[in-house]
Amino acid sequence: MHETIVIQETDADVMRALTVALELENFIICPIENCKSDYIDLIDQARPHLVMLDYRLSGDNCIDMCRAIKSRFPYLPVIAMSCNSNIHEHFDKAGFDAYIRKPFDLDLLYLIVHKYKQVRKRIKRRKAHLKWDGKPEGTSGTYFAIHPDCSPMFLNDLRTDK
Repeated sequence: MHETIVIQETDADVMRALTVALELENFIICPIENCKSDYIDLIDQARPHLVMLDYRLSGDNCIDMCRAIKSRFPYLPVIAMSCNSNIHEHFDKAGFDAYIRKPFDLDLLYLIVHKYKQVRKRIKRRKAHLKWDGKPEGTSGTYFAIHPDCSPMFLNDLRTDK
């Protein structure tokens, strides 16, 4: 089964290169065309294992897109792509899982993409075995478990009784 990657890239040449490189690794590429407003629906339909967003021209929009994606799909890894290496604080605040610097080192790109593919598989396996018992009485806040290979996994979204 081929895994899907949703990519938003403003440069057509970079998009073509990414598509070719990742299709050679047996991924299906689903492009988001320049921050189009229905990207959440596109992601919902495509069911990707990874989203990659271009930070170059649409910095604030890219951050807003990441936040919207993470609020709807908290376990979906979102990777920022940028040629500017001085913007790490924005990535942390927005909730990106990783950052890839342009121009791409293909070996690093493949390593990151395959790593998140494995992380997604582990999450799906663990999700199937979790049983939600609710919050302990007298407590408040969000309860989450840290998976050693990925960002926080919020247990509210792992409930099997949904």
